[in-house]
Amino acid sequence: MDWDNVRFFLAVARLGTLSRAAKSLGVTHVTVSRRIDRLEGLLKETLFNRLQSGYSLTAVGEDILPEAEAVEQAFIGFQRQVLSKSETPTGELSISLPEPCAIDLAPALAGFLESHPQINLRISSTMDTLNLNQLEAEVVVRVTNKPPEMLVGRELMKLPYGPYAAKRYVEAHGRGLDNANWVIWQNVETRVEDYLAAFAGIKHSRVVIHSDTNTQMLHALKAGCGIGIVTQQVAETCPELIPLSPKPWGEMGLWILTHRNLRYSKRIKQFMQYMGDYDLRETTKQTL
Repeated sequence: MDWDNVRFFLAVARLGTLSRAAKSLGVTHVTVSRRIDRLEGLLKETLFNRLQSGYSLTAVGEDILPEAEAVEQAFIGFQRQVLSKSETPTGELSISLPEPCAIDLAPALAGFLESHPQINLRISSTMDTLNLNQLEAEVVVRVTNKPPEMLVGRELMKLPYGPYAAKRYVEAHGRGLDNANWVIWQNVETRVEDYLAAFAGIKHSRVVIHSDTNTQMLHALKAGCGIGIVTQQVAETCPELIPLSPKPWGEMGLWILTHRNLRYSKRIKQFMQYMGDYDLRETTKQTL
């Protein structure tokens, strides 16, 4: 059995459509369809119901799902063991950075590459929580105060945050936070109303824009669409924005993390050590 067949089967089973599975696998939906057809032909069984709303597992598909997941875990475990035993700091290192990063990490990355010329980086920019258990990335940099328990690493710095708006918005609507227009990054773990109430006791909010990236949110704030929650480091790079609170609402940590089974890989260890020792605060000052 080809391992790729298992990967394609699991992607469709978990995501429910060919297009979503194709995006996660980095291929076209036609390729996914052909792979599934090939697997069903090999097994002489129908594994998915083809519905207008997407793909759902048949009874046979449900039966083999646990076995496919066991194969996946065995393969990933093998990969992790190989990576963790690597003693040569060479090859490709896959890292995931926030989109956009809370601060400019480019100078630190340039310094690392200069001091480790045998290593190259594959960077994904996303705020999604990539699954290090599935080796979607070997190292992640994330803005959080609660790193996942299965990951290990260190906090690089603190990022104060608070409400900001463009001068044009303040001139038109004032500085009040209650009954104001809000521009929100939608990937929050609570309802928007609870999210705002928890920070500043805001009872009434009108969310005019939900954005799925911080970049889009920042553009909307600069254009004067409303008030948004922004880190101080980012806000200070945008002269259009002014703070609407006399002090930050709180702080978030900027963490560098890896799976605990990968922490002894020499290239991962060296990258995390370099980033941890790099003076990101000084870089921030120079960037602002």
